[in-house]
Amino acid sequence: MRTTLWMPAVLFLASAATAQTTQPYADDPAVVKLLTDLPANQVVALPQFKVTGDRIDGDPGFAKSGPQGRDYCDKMCYAPSRRTALFAGANHQSPSRLNDCWEYHLGSNTWIRLAAGDGGDHGAIRRARDAIKRGQDVAKQREFLTQWYTQYAEVADGHLRTRRNHGPVEPWHTWDGLAWDESAGRLLWAVLDNDAVMREKVKSYAEATGQDAAELEKRLKPGTGLYCFDPVARQWQRQLGDDPRPYLRGMGGSLTYIPDWKKTLWYCAAQNVSPNDFAMWTYDAAANAWAELKPNGGKSIRDLWGAKLVPGSECQMAYSPRHRKLVAVLEKETFVYDVATNAWSHATTVDDQYAHDAVTIFAYDSAADLFLLVNATKGHWGDARDLRGFDVAAGQWRKLPTEGKLTFDKRPYARQTGYYDPDHDVLIVYDGQSVRVCRVTAEGKKEQ
Repeated sequence: MRTTLWMPAVLFLASAATAQTTQPYADDPAVVKLLTDLPANQVVALPQFKVTGDRIDGDPGFAKSGPQGRDYCDKMCYAPSRRTALFAGANHQSPSRLNDCWEYHLGSNTWIRLAAGDGGDHGAIRRARDAIKRGQDVAKQREFLTQWYTQYAEVADGHLRTRRNHGPVEPWHTWDGLAWDESAGRLLWAVLDNDAVMREKVKSYAEATGQDAAELEKRLKPGTGLYCFDPVARQWQRQLGDDPRPYLRGMGGSLTYIPDWKKTLWYCAAQNVSPNDFAMWTYDAAANAWAELKPNGGKSIRDLWGAKLVPGSECQMAYSPRHRKLVAVLEKETFVYDVATNAWSHATTVDDQYAHDAVTIFAYDSAADLFLLVNATKGHWGDARDLRGFDVAAGQWRKLPTEGKLTFDKRPYARQTGYYDPDHDVLIVYDGQSVRVCRVTAEGKKEQ
């Protein structure tokens, strides 16, 4: 029998419908005027943003900067019902493996921490285990693990989770695996801890807390590494349910909400795990059901990848409801998935383009009818950027004329994130220090 998500479907949809009629934040007239008066094709830095939310007063670093950039996660997810963009994800360095959740409200230029990270930096857990393996400060590290797991973790609702926000323990980097499901009113996060990984995490928890791992494993329920955040309850929930379901383990995959279907698409073409993960599935949150897609007449994603008709790992995706097409970018290559025909195709190659989920921002601008790319012009490690637009009807990219710098973060990974805000018709770029905005006009569709 399939396990339901949080609550019976009727109640789940009722909760989502309530969220869709509630816009929780008031606009700031000064910010709205600045956005209304924004010159065309100019990059403008907004005044210093405000930061508020869960336990923010006791966290001066985040109170000043907001969530900061998270490398391998350049994606903020716009939520029409809330008029905000939600953001979550882990990071290589600082901030590291957090399970917090944020949203940004452009109309008031405010970052809101919906749920603080439970247990702080989960990277400390792995570092402690590694130190024990090396024989360094063994007693001290074991004491730390016992204290951490006892204070912050529990096996409940069929999986290992943190106690306060019910988030994942030791989350992975996010890549493009983040999406807002408007029909469900939830943020979806591909954390990648499948059942096998969950059992290993429970063994570590049992060892640290002196519990019986076999008994704890009996309490686990089948599921995937998809976590869903309820911005009203301000808690995460792991997606539970038996087969059919994706492996959901490959790194560098993408989650994209398809409003026509009221489902979220999971795409992955990854050779960075064993077994490899080549998959394309839809997730229906209302029914808590997965379904595998077999595009191009039933071809496998592995075969399509081998034929260079689909992107590989660490791509970025965005969807146009107007064209019913999903566009994916990876380095020099652009691909298009036609929802109506269930078919992938390779669109174009642009030699001076570098799209990558650790480096660039990719979003669909519904007003200009362009897929916008904050492009890295000097490859993975360069900090130079330009703005480009892909016209899916023409199958062509255009360099867009802009004045002003799109980003100024010169660290190896740019740690910038962003989205397109349809309420104010602007592209947002946030890099942990400031928020910058740019409006692409209709002239941006013309050949430059």
